[in-house]
Amino acid sequence: MNDMENSAEAKYEWGHHPNSRNGFKEGNALGENNTKWKGKKASYTAFHHWLRYHYGKATKCENIDCVYPRKVRRRGISHMIVIEKPSMFQWALLKGKIHEHNRGNYIQLCVSCHEKYDKNN
Repeated sequence: MNDMENSAEAKYEWGHHPNSRNGFKEGNALGENNTKWKGKKASYTAFHHWLRYHYGKATKCENIDCVYPRKVRRRGISHMIVIEKPSMFQWALLKGKIHEHNRGNYIQLCVSCHEKYDKNN
């Protein structure tokens, strides 16, 4: 056995050491206990990352007026097509609210409803 196999480093596979860049160090704090926590000063992207981390991807449209199936006209197509159900959903900030770490400030919408919601702002 060589010296490396006897050392503490030999206990970990490559990339799995507690101090490696791809993992948390023991005792690393999440949320407000983290030294890099920015609170309300966080960026737009940071709030959306927080939403996805805590509540997952948006999976439904919470707009009660959202109707599917519906007929729409797409650019470059001369006739109406029927969309059976939305394929993508997004988190939207509610009107009058500010970006905060609070689920109540956001709503899940399909892309169509999100565009209409933002346009009527």
